[in-house]
Amino acid sequence: MFNSNVFGNFITPILQFNVPKLDFKYLWEKGVPSMPITKELVIRNMGPLATTINLKIDQPFSCPIEKLTLEKDKSDVIKIDFDPGMK
Repeated sequence: MFNSNVFGNFITPILQFNVPKLDFKYLWEKGVPSMPITKELVIRNMGPLATTINLKIDQPFSCPIEKLTLEKDKSDVIKIDFDPGMK
C-alpha cells in the first residue's frame, strides 16, 4: 500500500468587464422595420494564467464568438447583438 499526499494551488480566473451589464433599448415605430442593435463588451483577463471561456448566448441575443481565450493581462472586444424583431 502506498499513501500519497497531494498538494495543489487552485487559481480562480479573474475576468474584468468594461461595463457591469449591457442595456439594450428599442423603441417600436409603426411602419419602421426593426434593426439589430450591437453593443461592444471588453473582457480582460486579470488572472495569472491564460483563461478560456465559452460564450453561450440565447436568442434574441447573439455573438459571433463562441469560445474566447485570453492570455494573462490581455483583453478582447466582443460584439453582442440584440434583434428586437426576433419572435
